[in-house]
Amino acid sequence: MKTVFMIDGGAGRVIASIPALEKYVKSHPNEDIKILIGGWDNLLWGNILLQNITYSMDTKGVFENVVKDADRVIKPEPYILPSYFKQEASLAEAFDEEINQTKDHSDLGNPKLYLMKAEEKLGANIVEIGRAHV
Repeated sequence: MKTVFMIDGGAGRVIASIPALEKYVKSHPNEDIKILIGGWDNLLWGNILLQNITYSMDTKGVFENVVKDADRVIKPEPYILPSYFKQEASLAEAFDEEINQTKDHSDLGNPKLYLMKAEEKLGANIVEIGRAHV
């Protein structure tokens, strides 16, 4: 089975979806899974589970090469879940509910971003510059 997840919106939505997507990939090892992200696919760079199955919606040929042959295309929308808007679930938990069809979030990890050494160094330098101006 080939499943395509479409994650749109801002960086926060992409980051919040990471734990649920990782959980899905781990629990479906024999499934052909692809992830389409509108504008923030670089947030998954360095993620061993997700990087090689993630595509930008802007990539030339993405429909023909990724979407067209899918058995399922899932576009999770956590903001419309009652558990989210009643503040019973976080955004990450609402993505888990949508992607993994569960209300049990005990095995849901925290979102993790992976940085290149140059990005880590730049961030440390920015923090140091900020401290110098305080």
